[in-house]
Amino acid sequence: MKPQELAHSIQQQGAAPLYLVCGEEDCLRDQAVAMIKAAALGHGSRENGGDDGLEAFAYDLLYGDECDASEILACAREASVFAPRRLLIVKAAEKLPAREGEALLPYLKAPCDSTTLVFVAAKLDGRLKFSQALSKQAVVVDCSSLYDNQLPAWIRAEASRVGVRLNEEAIHRLADLAASLRNQAGGSLYLIRRELEKLAAYVPTGAVAGPADVESVRGGEAGASVFDLTAAIGAQDP
Repeated sequence: MKPQELAHSIQQQGAAPLYLVCGEEDCLRDQAVAMIKAAALGHGSRENGGDDGLEAFAYDLLYGDECDASEILACAREASVFAPRRLLIVKAAEKLPAREGEALLPYLKAPCDSTTLVFVAAKLDGRLKFSQALSKQAVVVDCSSLYDNQLPAWIRAEASRVGVRLNEEAIHRLADLAASLRNQAGGSLYLIRRELEKLAAYVPTGAVAGPADVESVRGGEAGASVFDLTAAIGAQDP
């Protein structure tokens, strides 16, 4: 399923015991993980204004290149305290060694009902037994880059979230920018969200942003070096 379908799935069925959140778009992965976290921890999660101390009893975050199967299994099998479910998120799951992944295969077939275990990865090696089993047993949330025709709807939703109104030309200007930056490491959507947040601060309340506003706040391209910055300061070039 796509991230936009995840909210409906959670609303209808609640949090599942096992998820794979996979795809090159960092922004979409983070959005999906935040939705799962809120569903699993309920009012105990920070996203819902809960107590950080309560969350500490029911939530663990591990990284595939810093943990092993025994640590994952120990956390996943712990009882939940002060929250509807226990939540375990394993980020950089693609870096989990193959032997550790194979040690998790029995758990993937019969995950703990009171735990939500989420594996997060930009891309998994489909040749590995762990990847194949996880893709089969888990609820898979596809966070790959959006197609060109999907970008305007995403931009409209994000603009509404940050509180800025855009005309259609501005939306398509941002969509073109997102498409041109799609091959950036981590994807382009965080870059577009940043532009929307800048627009929200720049455009007067009640005004509708147009393409000129998009260009006004956009500034220089990402990736300029510290030497470029120093030269611009020396030349008093804002």
